[in-house]
Amino acid sequence: MSAAVVREALSRLTEQGLVQSNPQRGFIVTPLSVADLLDLTKTRVLIETLALRESIRYGDLAWEGRVLATHHTLDRTPMLNGDCANPAWVQAHRMFHHRILDGSGVTRLSGIARDCGTVPSSTSSGRTARGGILTGTSSLSTGRSPSALSPGTRTAQRRH
Repeated sequence: MSAAVVREALSRLTEQGLVQSNPQRGFIVTPLSVADLLDLTKTRVLIETLALRESIRYGDLAWEGRVLATHHTLDRTPMLNGDCANPAWVQAHRMFHHRILDGSGVTRLSGIARDCGTVPSSTSSGRTARGGILTGTSSLSTGRSPSALSPGTRTAQRRH
């Protein structure tokens, strides 16, 4: 990898506040406080919720089928591999979160949601790590009632 590519990446990370430049010393990762982490998480949830709301409102039958297929993979992939996170589950989880945002029709919004880190980190509890994004989507003002979703989608919503 060339030095120019690394400099460009560090410049972008600095602009985003993720790294700090120290003259004569290089770069360091910006320390995060609990308040910073909570703020980042809240921002991610707000953006992802908006993208999900749009996906539910505008997603078509093909999108719904892709969501169900991706959820099927996630649901049947073990979360843990011994005491460690299963890389296959991490990938399936990431793909599920990306897929549910694909129906929004707003490419930039979906991209921003992905850039915010749409995949929460795994925890020791499968329920905690898997829960969240679809829980309570029927309360979103989507313009589509839960009964408008297919039975398979409603099942996936309850299980994730």
